[in-house]
Amino acid sequence: MVQTKTKTKQDPLTTPKKWYVVCAISEQEKKVKQYIEVEINRLKLNDYVSQVLIPTEKLFTYVTDKRLLKSVRFIRGMF
Repeated sequence: MVQTKTKTKQDPLTTPKKWYVVCAISEQEKKVKQYIEVEINRLKLNDYVSQVLIPTEKLFTYVTDKRLLKSVRFIRGMF
C-alpha cells in the first residue's frame, strides 16, 4: 500500500510572515515601494504581504535660524 502526502493549502492570514530586504538605487526607495505595492494589488497578494516599509528617521536641522524637519533613510549598519 502506497501512501501519498497531500499538501493542504495554508491560510495566508494565520501563517507567520517573513521579512525580506530589497536593495534599491540611492534615492529611488519611494519609487520601488510604490511599484511593489502596485504589483501586490495587481496580483492580489494582499493576504500574503502585510506592509512595505522604508525605514526612516526624522531629524531636525537648523538652517539660518529656522528649524526644519527632514526624513532621512535609516539603514542599520550602512552608515
